[in-house]
Amino acid sequence: MRAAFVVSTPKSGALRALNYSPVIEALRGRALFGGSQRLGSLLRSMGPSYGAVFTRLDCDRSLGIELLSQSDMFAAEPYGRSIRSDSLPTPENHCIQSGQVLMAGAGTLGETELYGRSIIADQRLVNKFVGPDAMVLTFNEPESDISLYTYAFLCTKLGIACVRSTSYGTKVLRFRPDLLRDLPIPSATPSVVKRVAGCIRKCISLRQDYARELQSAREPLEQFAEVQEAIGMCNSRTARCIAWDGELVTLSAWNYASMGQALSYLQKKWPSRLRDALTGSIEYGGRYSRIPCDAPFGVDFLTQRDVFLIRRVPRRIVRPPGSGSELFVSDNMILLAACGQLEIGRA
Repeated sequence: MRAAFVVSTPKSGALRALNYSPVIEALRGRALFGGSQRLGSLLRSMGPSYGAVFTRLDCDRSLGIELLSQSDMFAAEPYGRSIRSDSLPTPENHCIQSGQVLMAGAGTLGETELYGRSIIADQRLVNKFVGPDAMVLTFNEPESDISLYTYAFLCTKLGIACVRSTSYGTKVLRFRPDLLRDLPIPSATPSVVKRVAGCIRKCISLRQDYARELQSAREPLEQFAEVQEAIGMCNSRTARCIAWDGELVTLSAWNYASMGQALSYLQKKWPSRLRDALTGSIEYGGRYSRIPCDAPFGVDFLTQRDVFLIRRVPRRIVRPPGSGSELFVSDNMILLAACGQLEIGRA
């Protein structure tokens, strides 16, 4: 939606209309009466690795460090690319510490884009590494109420719009550190700040509980002797040639040889198949027109990426024709990422 407004103090360093917002101008006006404060005044450092250029040298996961992309930072289970630590000129600038705020720092202004969105580092992300597209904010007091309150503001719809107003570029936008540092953060009463900070702490705790409980559920399965043997068969990333003595369901060699001997080994060890455990059918989602609309009208449309994000960014569309069973996810339904590439770390 287009807007027209008057800026009281235009800056010679920011001549683009994108860099001005009526909300930010109003917050700057409140700063004269103690109603807001600059983001930079709360930070110890901002973006030490932002825009860094380096060559990624892939290696085995046991020998390297885990580099997270923008999508990996927001994933429910962050799983990045393994590279050699000497790929980074200054690895300490890229290493994630607890309480840091990670911002997606490259993209477009699309409604469902990750660009401009923030996530606070919990134990799922700590000691992993970010790339040049992540803007990392380190607060003076990372776990204090005011720091968590500021993070909560950056996650709001208004906060995301304010962050995006600090952009520069044409096709792929990035942040201007000087404008981002000067971003006004609205003040609140101590009771509100404390209540918001408490909610953020609970959110962080629940995210960590989710990751821990999910890993606990997997461990018994991964300890099976058959699973350990199969993992050893398909762990190495090499070209494979196998002799297949089973039924040829397809003509694609990938369906049989991608796991080496592991697939035929498990089929002989385990007589049960996936279809034996299913009470319903296996099918792709339907095809229909995606007509945008605004809430409360329509329904939230989740892409494959959204399904695996810790905080979804759905698109609002007019409800397509069809019954509820064809459109909506029901309890205990299993969703698989069914379209993409074979790159490690992809959904």
